[in-house]
Amino acid sequence: MWSGCSCSSGFTGGAPDRPSARYQRRPLWAALSFQGLYLPHPNDQIGGMSRSKSFPVWLSLFTLAIVAGLFSLGTWQVQRLGWKQALMAERDAARQAAPLDAAAVMAVPDPALIDFRPVRLQGVLLHGKERPVYASSTDGKAGYHIFTPLLVPAGPTLLVNRGWVDPEHLEQASRPQSLIAGPVTVTGNIRLPQRRGAFTPDDNPDGNLWYTADPQTLASGLGLPAVETRFYVVADMASTPEGGFPLGGQIKATLSNNHLIYAITWFSTGFAVLVAFIFFIVASRRRHRGAGT
Repeated sequence: MWSGCSCSSGFTGGAPDRPSARYQRRPLWAALSFQGLYLPHPNDQIGGMSRSKSFPVWLSLFTLAIVAGLFSLGTWQVQRLGWKQALMAERDAARQAAPLDAAAVMAVPDPALIDFRPVRLQGVLLHGKERPVYASSTDGKAGYHIFTPLLVPAGPTLLVNRGWVDPEHLEQASRPQSLIAGPVTVTGNIRLPQRRGAFTPDDNPDGNLWYTADPQTLASGLGLPAVETRFYVVADMASTPEGGFPLGGQIKATLSNNHLIYAITWFSTGFAVLVAFIFFIVASRRRHRGAGT
């Protein structure tokens, strides 16, 4: 005799039970979004299978790669900071050294060893062979640096950057006081040749207009024997003639040094990304745990 049955569980026909929607496999586009991301606990189980396999490992690896890259950039900037500080200290030490005369300068085998070193030279300026080089002053004004050969007794001819002039004083007739005749004493600093940049205009020898402080280029066509081309001399402010042009002291010994700021930026950015990712993991776990209660 059929007495009926009250069944609260078990198979009663129809489709088999399925996991709830949040346990179902989600499409790739959902896994790539923040809402679709599920970060399960390793002990969570679905039908005997750990849900930890659904953890998006690529997201962790991607984040760690970004953090490592940012920290690497910060470390590189710290190394650059040390290099820049050492270079600036080397230049300062060279500028504070005792000045060299022409004989001592020419006795140095490598001019790089005396870059920025003070010099005190005697000779005769050859004003008829000036070479104006288009350049700005130390305070950013456009104009020209006047390079003049200095005929040194018992030595090679040296090119001297006497200083800056504005376009109104480019012609010698506008600055007659600068045309000093006879022996002169020039004080200044040794500088190595300037490299020509990728966008530097071509020189105009016919118009006597030049764009790079390169002694070898400037010496071409001078018709002078034994011109020193490994370096040139930048006259200091004390060598400025009466009238104020050319204005001496056109040397930039200081260097831009922002590496500490760059290092702090990279390190702080990497730390912020790492902290944000940790908070994201914690928030995701709490959200999904709350959805399961």
